Amino acid sequence: KLDITFYLPNKRETDLDNMLKSLIDSLEGYIFENDKHIYEITARKFLNSGERKTIIKIEKIENI
Repeated sequence: KLDITFYLPNKRETDLDNMLKSLIDSLEGYIFENDKHIYEITARKFLNSGERKTIIKIEKIENI
């Protein structure tokens, strides 16, 4: 289970799905073996936050 929050420094629109895909692809092989093992994703973005950062919360789901 992934909970991801993107903070973007300006109002420039960026596709959330593209940002999410890039991030998940970069975590594959490090945080999880394969993205097929992800069963739940919550993602959000905030524009004009004054800084660029990404917060990722990972929770292991048992019995799936």
